[in-house]
Amino acid sequence: MATGLEALGAASAVLQVISIASDLVVACKNTYDGVTTPQDDLERHSKQMFEAVGRVHARCERMATENSQFADPELHNIAKDCKDAAKGLRVEVQCVTNLQAEGNLFKSIRKAIRASRHQRKLRALEDSLSRHQQLIQTELASHLCDVQLLVNKLAQGVSEVKNLMKKEHAVTRAAVTQETTKAEKAINTHTDAQMLDLRTMTERNQQCVTFLKSLKAERMNQRYTNIVEPEDASFNQVFASYEEMLAMYFEDSDDCRSEERDYPGSDQSPDSEGSEHDDDSEERDYSHEQGTQDDNEEDDNDDLRDYSNSEVDQSSEGYIAQSHVAQRHGIWSSWDSFVSWLQSDEKLFYISGKPGCGKSTLVKFITHHHRTRELIQERNPDAMIIRYYFWKIGSHEENSIKGLWCSLLYQRLERQSSLIQDVLHYFQHLSSHASYHDWTIKDLQTA
Repeated sequence: MATGLEALGAASAVLQVISIASDLVVACKNTYDGVTTPQDDLERHSKQMFEAVGRVHARCERMATENSQFADPELHNIAKDCKDAAKGLRVEVQCVTNLQAEGNLFKSIRKAIRASRHQRKLRALEDSLSRHQQLIQTELASHLCDVQLLVNKLAQGVSEVKNLMKKEHAVTRAAVTQETTKAEKAINTHTDAQMLDLRTMTERNQQCVTFLKSLKAERMNQRYTNIVEPEDASFNQVFASYEEMLAMYFEDSDDCRSEERDYPGSDQSPDSEGSEHDDDSEERDYSHEQGTQDDNEEDDNDDLRDYSNSEVDQSSEGYIAQSHVAQRHGIWSSWDSFVSWLQSDEKLFYISGKPGCGKSTLVKFITHHHRTRELIQERNPDAMIIRYYFWKIGSHEENSIKGLWCSLLYQRLERQSSLIQDVLHYFQHLSSHASYHDWTIKDLQTA
């Protein structure tokens, strides 16, 4: 006979079987009717959890790759375990839910039995997923706290930066104001100094213009401008060689070619000159003997005189030719001596001639010719050419020593402002001169 406990146990077992059977019947009925079962909900939940944890896992990997400062291995590992648990639960649930049993009693019973058999494993996997879910939620909450702390610090830092910016702005503004004041003062000082220098320079330039104008007489250049222009004059022989001079004046003459061969150092000139003297002596001797001879020798004397006269004529022609050569050589030597003078230290070269023969035209040609400047500057590169033409019938400025000094001094100081200022600095009394009549010979020589 069974005891009460055994009866209670048997009753409990019966009740448990009845409960299981009823649950199985209900599950079969729900499966047969197509009602959603807890396994279906669990599959949907595991799928969503798998996708969510996958996104968290991918984000953790991306953060670790982009910036190691935000890498968190613990969160990465928990997300990986949670993802694996969700994947395992999803696989187990699919073993139960992949059997379509709607409207089929046999498949409904089979699905209910399979769900009952996998119930414990499904619950274990669900508990594991739940634990991992709680862990990842806790870890995410911790990260949220860290992020919030970082945001608070950033906000505090922004406030500090804002205050710092305000402070620096005030300091910068004060410094800019101070430096602007200094710069304005310096600019004003510099501007005043520049204006003073400009005014002083203008006064000095005006003083130089007045001083230079006082040296220029009204008719100082009248004689110069009336002389024939160098382009219209022909004095090419001044700088020509001896051969060039002969070619210019005796280009088609036979004498030119003979002179080039015979002069200088020709052996014919002395002989010609010697024959002339011999003929003269013979003629004188013959005339002396003629007084001692009788009249019977007159015919012979006439023949001798004819012969002597022909010799004298030939000697005279040779003498004239030599005179022409000597004259031409003298002309060339004169111009050659002028070229040598330009390159020497001698102070005076004298050119003489009759009034109106072209002396002034020649001098104007020489002063304008480029060879003159070249020859002078070979010895003194800083040399300059100044000129003055005395004109006896001209005005006082054109025929006096004062006019000479004024003209030469004007040409020397023209376009030489610094030199004029030096003159006015050393001879301050000259600054009052404003016209030609204010100058004296002594002042001109002093300047």
